[in-house]
Amino acid sequence: MNLSTIQKGDVSEAYATAKFKEMGVPVLEPVSDNQPYDLVIEKDNKFQKVQVKTGHISDEAVKFRCNRIHTNGSGHERKEYSKDDVDLFAIYVIETSNIYIVPFSEANKNDNKLWLNKSRGNSRSKYAENFKLTERFK
Repeated sequence: MNLSTIQKGDVSEAYATAKFKEMGVPVLEPVSDNQPYDLVIEKDNKFQKVQVKTGHISDEAVKFRCNRIHTNGSGHERKEYSKDDVDLFAIYVIETSNIYIVPFSEANKNDNKLWLNKSRGNSRSKYAENFKLTERFK
């Protein structure tokens, strides 16, 4: 089934919301789409803004982008998130139904990779297993 970009985003948000709730994590959702985040979760009595992204698997890595598309009168432009916009990125990979949690401070502004195989990458590489939702929210 071919989903549009918007449909993939909707699926990713719904899946992330369901998984957080399944783990007993309270989830709040903005009333409108005017916020730079998709969800707010409560963990350890603190609220965290979560931006959900759809990732995909390529070259033995989960790949995702941490920017947003802004539409204005002249078309579309990519905008970066700031530390005030988002605390966490929740990356949903449709092919595997896995969710990875990447703190804003650990995400690149554009292209990101979480390696699936520890034999890939280097000493600074990020490994997908360490970012799984179940590992981050035990």
